[in-house]
Amino acid sequence: MLQWTHRVSWPIPDCPSKKRAAHVIEALTEQVAPEYMSYLQNQGVSYLFAGEKRLNCTLLLEKLHRLFGINKLMLAGGGIVNGSFLAENLVDELSLVIAPVADGGNGVSSFTQVDFLPSWQPTAFHLKEVQTVVPNVLWVRYTRP
Repeated sequence: MLQWTHRVSWPIPDCPSKKRAAHVIEALTEQVAPEYMSYLQNQGVSYLFAGEKRLNCTLLLEKLHRLFGINKLMLAGGGIVNGSFLAENLVDELSLVIAPVADGGNGVSSFTQVDFLPSWQPTAFHLKEVQTVVPNVLWVRYTRP
């Protein structure tokens, strides 16, 4: 099922008087509460189902392509989302920005969290490019072999 609503306007950072239209699409499993779907509808957020109990990333990408014409996606999730896409072999590039900042916080998260995936295998990437984007900050890009 796909519920399509309208575009939502979001403020452009550092420019509170201007807005840009963005189409927000929420990926859900079939276990979603009806109240949450109602909330999304009230907020003008589109949603689609991609999996029964857990997110099926392959199905999600197929639906995003077929229904919305999306051919390229930037994955900016947390460890579970990133790990899910990696486990389904759907990540073809890894992009890291490295800045000289130290954080000693307790809740440090990692790129992936895959302890919920019984068949997880490490994923290798190869260095594609390194750029200095501003002094002391590197942008490192890796691709799948």
